Amino acid sequence: MPPNDNATVSAQQPPGLCKMIPGSLATARLSRGSLSGIGRLALRVPAVARCYTAGSLKINADRMMKTLHDTCEWGAAHRYGDGPFETGMARLTLDEDDATARRWLWKEAEKLGCSVDVDEMGNMFMIRKGKRDGKPTAMGSHLDTQPTGGRYDGILGVMAGLEALRTMNDHSVETEYPVALVNWTNEEGARFPQSIVGSGVWCHDVPLEKAWNLQDVKDASLTMKSELAKIGFLGSTRCSHEATPLAAHFELHIEQGPILEATGKRVGIVQGGQAYKWFDINVRGRECHTGSTPFDTRSDAMLCASRIIVESNRIAKQHKGLASTGILRLSPGSVNTCPGHVFFTLDVRHPSTYKLAALCSEIEAAAQHIAAEESEKGCSLEWVETFDSPAITFHRDCIDSVRKAVDANYGSDAGVDIYSGAGHDTCSTSKVCPSSMVFITSKDGVSHNPREYSSPEDCATGAQVLMDAALLHGNVEAMVGSRGKKCCCCYPGMVARGALVTSTISARLSSILYPSPILLKPLDPPPIMAAPYTDTGVKPDDFTEFDYVVVGGGTAGLAVAARGSEDASVSVGVIEAGLWRPECPKINYPAFIGQTPMNPDYDWCYETEPQQHSNGRKYPWPRGKVLGGSSALNFLVWQRGYKGEYDDIGKLGNSGWSWDDFANFARKSATLEKPSKGLQDAHLATYDEEVHGSDGPVQTSYSKWYTEAQRPWFEALKSLGLANVRDGLAGSNAGFWVSPGTLCPKNGVRSYSASAYYAPNAKRSNLKVITGALASKILFADAKNAAGELVASGVEYSVGGATYTVKARKEVVVSGGTINSPHLLELSGIGKAEVLKAAGIEQRIELDVGENVQDHLYTTTTFKLKPGHTTWDKMRQDDFAKAAMEQYAAGGDDRGIVASIISGFAYVPLKQYLSADEIAKIKDEVNKIDWSQYSNGVRETVQLQLARLDDDKCPFTEFIFTPGYFATFSAPEEGQEYYSILACLQQPFSRGTIHAASSDPAQPPKINANYFSVDADLEILSKAVKYCDTITATSPLKDITVARQDPDPEKCTSDDDFREFTKDVTSTEYHPIGSCSMMPRDKGGVVDARLKVYGTANVRVADASIIPIHVSSHIQSAVYAVGEKAAHMIREDAKKAH
Repeated sequence: MPPNDNATVSAQQPPGLCKMIPGSLATARLSRGSLSGIGRLALRVPAVARCYTAGSLKINADRMMKTLHDTCEWGAAHRYGDGPFETGMARLTLDEDDATARRWLWKEAEKLGCSVDVDEMGNMFMIRKGKRDGKPTAMGSHLDTQPTGGRYDGILGVMAGLEALRTMNDHSVETEYPVALVNWTNEEGARFPQSIVGSGVWCHDVPLEKAWNLQDVKDASLTMKSELAKIGFLGSTRCSHEATPLAAHFELHIEQGPILEATGKRVGIVQGGQAYKWFDINVRGRECHTGSTPFDTRSDAMLCASRIIVESNRIAKQHKGLASTGILRLSPGSVNTCPGHVFFTLDVRHPSTYKLAALCSEIEAAAQHIAAEESEKGCSLEWVETFDSPAITFHRDCIDSVRKAVDANYGSDAGVDIYSGAGHDTCSTSKVCPSSMVFITSKDGVSHNPREYSSPEDCATGAQVLMDAALLHGNVEAMVGSRGKKCCCCYPGMVARGALVTSTISARLSSILYPSPILLKPLDPPPIMAAPYTDTGVKPDDFTEFDYVVVGGGTAGLAVAARGSEDASVSVGVIEAGLWRPECPKINYPAFIGQTPMNPDYDWCYETEPQQHSNGRKYPWPRGKVLGGSSALNFLVWQRGYKGEYDDIGKLGNSGWSWDDFANFARKSATLEKPSKGLQDAHLATYDEEVHGSDGPVQTSYSKWYTEAQRPWFEALKSLGLANVRDGLAGSNAGFWVSPGTLCPKNGVRSYSASAYYAPNAKRSNLKVITGALASKILFADAKNAAGELVASGVEYSVGGATYTVKARKEVVVSGGTINSPHLLELSGIGKAEVLKAAGIEQRIELDVGENVQDHLYTTTTFKLKPGHTTWDKMRQDDFAKAAMEQYAAGGDDRGIVASIISGFAYVPLKQYLSADEIAKIKDEVNKIDWSQYSNGVRETVQLQLARLDDDKCPFTEFIFTPGYFATFSAPEEGQEYYSILACLQQPFSRGTIHAASSDPAQPPKINANYFSVDADLEILSKAVKYCDTITATSPLKDITVARQDPDPEKCTSDDDFREFTKDVTSTEYHPIGSCSMMPRDKGGVVDARLKVYGTANVRVADASIIPIHVSSHIQSAVYAVGEKAAHMIREDAKKAH
């Protein structure tokens, strides 16, 4: 039951007692554990098809409007007419009217069989149970208003969500997963002066203590925490998206402006929200008598403030932004006294985060100038930023659900795309879960005013769209399953400015995905591409037939497509499941590494099966689900390994695939900006010109910022006997060196396959890329060719749940990557008989698809630095971060720390840290393993790896120097600088598998990396982790190191301790290969040396999956080389065919 006055919300509320109609849900409070399932929802409507159709349920508009107006009696104020509803509202957060409305809402939710959970911020989660436990799809808004507000802003969104739940009960709808209504606390920020607080704490944007300590604007003795406790809504559930996760969030709201009304459309389909900043400004002058003090001797704070306000308005107009002052106070407030102190607020907005930052800087500079000249002595100015909300882009799937709901109910001409000029709770939720909004017209654009009005018809329209959008989205989620839809705590890096970016899935590194030591408030990137959208504009009707169909617009796939379309006589179509995000800071800015992996907007969000030899852990396996693939997500490292490793690929029966081939095609893909002599001398950023490309599309360069701690690390390695390699890309990488990265030197942003291969060629008439399209299988002609091979005729794919086909006149090129390429082949009937049978797929060709999977692994150690060094940890300090952002935004040759990348590497043969006896023991143990269960080719690769043990030039381990804290178990200490060393296994003996789990293309494949199944891998890596202590104990690195922080130096000392630590915290290094190995068919190969899939006439695979044995390098350049060489071979074969 809802709390009484002065009550505290218990963590376990008793179930409500109510009569339920047949088929409705039993009342039960969902435990926090029950909210942790996959966020998806489907409908089961008696006598209705399982898949929900928009408009099949109709809300009761009269009931909703009556409920809205009845509840507006609590807080009604400011009558402006004689009608029964012609009053505004003054229901301020946590006042008695708000408390009454909350208690009523609690009871109404319980009547519907919902559980009610209240968190530490008073956010109310009213959850209608589904058939299965899982994260609910939510409809949310707020009950609080402005002091002179209306009865539609926020309130309508809550009442519409309640009406949706009532409608579901009316029709005995049972959803597969829960549906929720959320009332967010203090959205308006009128009583406690910070808006969007409840949802802000929930998404980790606003610290809980800061929110609790917000003071009543009229009585500073009252805080938000004290008032929550007073009305009984200080809940015990932690206010966090981790404690109460949502599968998705939809919000209905009046537009609060005139734009939608002017279009004549019924519904605004909201794409996102403007960026905005709030400032508290204090102007201090000198109080003086108005009659006896001449102008030239005054220091008039009011005049100064007035001029600043007027100038802010002028500057904002000039930049097509907005600047407004909502609060102004002056002292002493006498009619004949010039004020000595004026306080006012400034709200500045712009659609672009980047332009907003520049706009605010210009306004502040102008204000400082005005203050300095206002009288002979001037005024002092205190300028404090109190709130910063970057521009928001809502989730494409949620937007599509809203659009479908509008189209189904009111026709395709009823909606219009629109951006929100105001901030909303959905702007917070969108940072941690898929979200979108529905706008309806507010008459004359009036809002935050008693005359705020939306017609009953418009309110009903919005409520219908809200309900249908939530149900449509949930229905798709249920059909799609968990593929690419992880829980909101799998969105790493979504925290406030200056905080360390780590994932919060668990305390173990197994769930810390791409931890990013740098975090900035998102800025808009410099305009490197013309297209500002996230869709290529190609629709299924435009995508019907091509000469070549490339499945996968990733690292290699776009290289194949771009090179292929250089021939104007052929046409190329690319199918990409992700979207094109050309202006996304999370992709473009080097500082934002860590915000895209395991974020379903960018990533497939795969994970392995529990790993038997790694304490049962499931390893996250990020893979790019975005145009550009994993080249849009990776660490930007540009390397090549030891040339003998590439020659081993050729030895496996792959003519034309040795060192020279990889090196030549990698050079063709890239252009290097040569490092200056100063960089070479000071930071060892040396190079050999002939090793690098000079006219390829991928831009590479050396970082221009380095920590002072990196050179001592290099010197310590030198003291231990390692050599300084002039250029590690020349084919001899054993030693230490500075690596370049895929960093565009002109503007300091990531260069990746979408920006390098697609964007410059997007206008080619013979190249089309369809995004948001999931390939489901390769289609084959009924008859085989004369050689008995299957002939591919096209590809089946889906967009928005609808299935389409595209014809391939010549070839299908599969370029889905190491996970998706074998998955697509198996879905198409190509693979091992027992695998396909178990998945319910009819076999067409027997091949070892999904076998021979190998992956690099890394384990992190972290060390405290003595004072006097600058590392990425400085970015946790607001002042430093602000200055760094300004340097980056200013452009120029050196964009500073924000444009820096990891650059310090060492590749080490085993003899560096293992004795001859230990190496001999590893050989012996690997040879004793029964490899008969594996193919001849796998056995041959293992023997090649064993031979590498005797090659002093072949590294088995990589050490990466990271200039900052790289999380494992502990947390960084405030003010402490760190460096981290990642020990990385390069030559794994363990072999894994990737196989289809079912015939449903939307279901992710089963990934068994089989980590440490060969104990030699664990022995090599754990000893490498221990060797990090040897490196740090060597001068001059020793002289600047305080101590090891992780692993705990007191708990991790013995070999066994390091083995356990390695099993507990090791992560993929994101370099899986081998699942479609290029080897002879009798050796277990899937493709031949021309990349043709055995048994097919015209299907190739071109990506990392074809590499049959691992190399000691980050594999990005090798994958580009595969794409370039594939395109070259396709042209050669086409010429031969003619």
